Amino acid sequence: DPSKREHGLIETSTPEQLTLARDSKRRLDEALGRLDPERRAVLVMFELEGESCAEIAQLLGIPKGTVFSRLASAREIFLAALQRLDVRDQHLRQAAGAAR
Repeated sequence: DPSKREHGLIETSTPEQLTLARDSKRRLDEALGRLDPERRAVLVMFELEGESCAEIAQLLGIPKGTVFSRLASAREIFLAALQRLDVRDQHLRQAAGAAR
């Protein structure tokens, strides 16, 4: 896959690194999935795409204050979701370890 080669995932990654990358992507997707579309759009545009709040407001046709509000609440929801996923994953690891 050319896109994987561009990011160096095939040639330089160990199986453990690939597993960690897949797990990180799964967690990110799950946490983002907890956000409503409006908050998710603002969070992704700001945190991942590097857009400014003014740019986001213009692109979405909403007031800049709404962008700030959505960003703040999106961060809270996202971080809480990640914490819940951490707890769930820890319980799953403990259960798997106890079953051995």
